[in-house]
Amino acid sequence: MLIIFLPVTLIPLAIAGILGGVITYQRSSEQKEAQLHDRAIIVAELTSKKLEFESAILQTAATDPLIINAVRSASQEIKQEGLEKKSVTELENQFKENKLLNVNQLLNSYLQRLVKLGNFTDIFFTEQHGFNIASSKPTPDLIQRNKAWWKKAKKLQNSETFITPPHPHKSANTLYFDLINKIVDPKTGQFLGVIKAGYRAKDLNFLAEELHKIELLGSEHLQIISIADGKNPMVVTTMNRAKNNKKLHSTKLANISSQKVLGGDVLLQHAMRYQSRPQNSGPYTKSFIYNDRRFTLARVPGRNWIVVASIELAEIHKSAKQILLMFGLIFLVLATVASIIIVKFSRTLSDPLNLLTMTARKVTEICDFTLRVPVTTQDEVGMLAIHFNRLIRWIEKYIQELQETQAQLIHSEKMSSLGQMLAGVVHEINNPVNFVHGNIQHAGEYSQDLLKIIQIYQENCPNLSSEVQERIEDMDPDFVSRDFPKLLNSMQVGTERIIGIVNSLRTFSRLDEADVKQADIHEGIDSTLVILQSRLKDNKSSPTIQIIKDYGDIPSVECCPGQINQVFMNILANAIDAYKESPQLKDSDGTEAIKNREKPKITLQTRHEGKNCIITISDNGSGMSPEVKRRIFDPFFTTKSVGQGTGLGLSISYKIVVEKHKGKLECDSIVGHGTKFTITLPIEAAIEPQEKLLI
Repeated sequence: MLIIFLPVTLIPLAIAGILGGVITYQRSSEQKEAQLHDRAIIVAELTSKKLEFESAILQTAATDPLIINAVRSASQEIKQEGLEKKSVTELENQFKENKLLNVNQLLNSYLQRLVKLGNFTDIFFTEQHGFNIASSKPTPDLIQRNKAWWKKAKKLQNSETFITPPHPHKSANTLYFDLINKIVDPKTGQFLGVIKAGYRAKDLNFLAEELHKIELLGSEHLQIISIADGKNPMVVTTMNRAKNNKKLHSTKLANISSQKVLGGDVLLQHAMRYQSRPQNSGPYTKSFIYNDRRFTLARVPGRNWIVVASIELAEIHKSAKQILLMFGLIFLVLATVASIIIVKFSRTLSDPLNLLTMTARKVTEICDFTLRVPVTTQDEVGMLAIHFNRLIRWIEKYIQELQETQAQLIHSEKMSSLGQMLAGVVHEINNPVNFVHGNIQHAGEYSQDLLKIIQIYQENCPNLSSEVQERIEDMDPDFVSRDFPKLLNSMQVGTERIIGIVNSLRTFSRLDEADVKQADIHEGIDSTLVILQSRLKDNKSSPTIQIIKDYGDIPSVECCPGQINQVFMNILANAIDAYKESPQLKDSDGTEAIKNREKPKITLQTRHEGKNCIITISDNGSGMSPEVKRRIFDPFFTTKSVGQGTGLGLSISYKIVVEKHKGKLECDSIVGHGTKFTITLPIEAAIEPQEKLLI
């Protein structure tokens, strides 16, 4: 009976094992081919995202008011001096020292910071006649208007970034390509100039590191090829783990860069035909086999670049053969036990795995990182679900931290530039004003001495010549003696006012003081108001904004004065902007203010409550809707138009008050009844030592 039972039982299981092994072999091969397909699409999309990120940096720089004002001023200077009428040779000789119209260290430093941020090789921009205005490093030419890329950029759409075909560097065996944007007037759309940034093709090799993290196989090979004009393809970058693939390297690559194309001319022919096809909306690839190797081509979205992913056929079948052999051994040795386990536990294993797969698909398709996989078992599948949930939480936290870090970097860069500007202004104004102010008293004393000598001379020498007498009458010494002290007094009042403004700037920026110290809150508010004084005055778009101070008796607060002044600046600037942009300040034709409307005013109140200092800043503006109020402290949220604000002011203010100083920042606002911000600061500092290093 055993002889009958074993063949009846084992033969079907053996047949099932063989069929399962063959199917597994095919599935494994298909999986490797699908993996190669996915690799090509991933590299294409990552390359596109990388280029979009670099393009976004350049587009942001092209709309920066600092650059726009610089090109406007340069164009006016060129027209005034008639430089556009001179020949290129004459201009190149005239400006051969710096190859710049005017050396502006602030602009050059700004471009150097953009180079570091975007990992560019260099950045420079020109005005509308092609003259170089500023550059991160010296350029070979002053005039760019005859360059093909400059003419191409002039025809671009306003927000379009043109990426040049890769080209080898003159002094190094390295490929470069350039990102180019047009600079236009934000109001009129008029062409103002061109900004250009260089980028090393080898810097795209970060993709290889990302792919290595997901186990790039030994014979897998990835290349990005540029087919700009359909005639001269160039290898942008190469990523692989294999060191020797000489049999597939072409020897007829005169138009290719120093990097060899794996697959040679055959691959290039396929790539040229594939690139000439019209692009559709979804991901599209082309696959073929050549020389015992499978190749998959994928387009980089929006670019004339082709990603080539390839792998040896032997490597595709290697793991499949191992699985087939192992599968047969398992069925021969454990056929009976395996069949029982599969029947008994198939449902137990498949349901959690299906649930895990469905959740993973939803996370990747809709990017909803709040989804979680229910943990129904305590076995390996349950542990997989637990670790998958942890991975989703880590990604969610990482994205949040990335946004906060980006906001902090932008804010730090802005405040660094502001601090440097204030330091230069204070230093340059303070020295000459102190010189003038210190000498006014001596000038008054000298003038009095001279007037007394003239008076004594008149009294002791009454018989003067007619010429001297006429000169004295023309000069009118009596009037000069009365008016000259008034003149000196007016000069002294003017210099004292300038010194007061300089002191307000120093108080606001705290350039020469420690990070944490005892600070006078009223002094910080007053210095901020001095800086914003020009924006509070009447102009064509809005009336004068009235400032009402209701200061209480509060002690000095231990804090970071410079950062607290930033909070005051951000809140007050937002209140002023709300008045300037509010449609309620104008009538139907937008020309005159409504007479019956309450005059704009901002009220500042301070009071002392227990261990805290309370500062209230309120206005009688148009207020905020509940939807806007819920998001005002989010990074990069702004109600201003594009190019008018980054949306970081209130987000950074919240971090300074709540996270840095352990205080409170609250907002109350009703549409049509104004907005009130309440700042609560501990009188004694609650800043921990390790937190000081984070700001």
